Amino acid sequence: MDPIQRARLQGHIDNTEELKKPELVIPPARDWDADGSNARRYATSVLTQTIATREPELDDRILYLGMTGSAAAELAALRSTGATVIAVEHQAKIGDREFDLSKPSQALAYAYTIGLKDDQAERVAQIITGNPELASIARVWASEHPPSRLVLSGHSAGSTVYGPTSSMAFKDLEALAAAMPRGASFVEDIHFSSCNTSLFAAADTERKTWTDAFPRLQTIWAYQNACPEAPGEHMKVWEHETRGRATTIHLSEALRQAHVTVSDRAGHVDGWAISKKLSELRADLADADRQFPDFFAGRGALTPASYTPIHDAYDTYQKALARNDIPASEKAVYRAKADQLVRLRYWSEMMPRFAEKYSAELSAAGFKPADFAKLSRADFMKLAPSTPLLRGLRDLDPTIVRQEWCRE
Repeated sequence: MDPIQRARLQGHIDNTEELKKPELVIPPARDWDADGSNARRYATSVLTQTIATREPELDDRILYLGMTGSAAAELAALRSTGATVIAVEHQAKIGDREFDLSKPSQALAYAYTIGLKDDQAERVAQIITGNPELASIARVWASEHPPSRLVLSGHSAGSTVYGPTSSMAFKDLEALAAAMPRGASFVEDIHFSSCNTSLFAAADTERKTWTDAFPRLQTIWAYQNACPEAPGEHMKVWEHETRGRATTIHLSEALRQAHVTVSDRAGHVDGWAISKKLSELRADLADADRQFPDFFAGRGALTPASYTPIHDAYDTYQKALARNDIPASEKAVYRAKADQLVRLRYWSEMMPRFAEKYSAELSAAGFKPADFAKLSRADFMKLAPSTPLLRGLRDLDPTIVRQEWCRE
């Protein structure tokens, strides 16, 4: 009879469901006497770990992920408040050993090295494969006392946070939280220092994905449309507002005007994302839809500059995603259009990187990569897309036209 069954039969535990939690540390079999006399010690160990899982010792340290050149200034701003800040690393290195996370076997070795075991190690390895930032977060969450506050800083169009050379999908972070529930249970406050993230604070369905992933999450700070470059003063306010066991954030009118949106666990939302009347937004959406075919075909100005028609249409679609009074079916359409528009806005910046990445495929299709990189959207659309790669470029497929090639 194994130790779990023995402990249950002897009445020392009455529910073995807690034993199934992947992060409970089960002592090796060699530590148990053959007659089961120490089953009580085993049961006590399990219950102690369960209590620790339910009631972690929280502190106010901050785990900070910075994907752009603004990271140094933002770290300095946070640390100037006296807060302890742990920076997420952009390489999978522990001591003198560096792990090549492009190889699943190396990702699994990393998971074991940070103390994970069995099924949990395999789950985490799958999630962190190819992503050193996620691996670094996993290492912190595997520690005894992970930080209670999390900052995710970088460019964003709403589905990833990214910089010039790397990106992290928000859904992958949520998957990591599900695979490491103990680590995720420490997080109480999240600051999205990224454009187009207000949907996570303002939209009930999106906010629930975060409160499900982080069961003790109390507050979210995010930005509707534009987030300032290196918003150090904003971060200082956030750090002050979320100290201790804060359950809400109070915004000044200046912060609302700076596109900040916040929410708390009770569902209270404040800020820029909810400031526009639905009737006005509907009119803007109709205008954006009317112009979208011209944008897609490359007619008119495709530019990342603010206050141009394509920029305004993109912002309008992003506003819709943060609303609770627009049906999910419509949001799915607006999300797809926003994803295409951000790639169109940065077409000229994106194309050289596209041509470099796919130079062999372009050469095989009869194109000179250097010349292809200079094609305007309008000129490209005159070509017959003869390969899956070219059709993906035509459709602005996010699996082909990578997000980090577009600055947002």
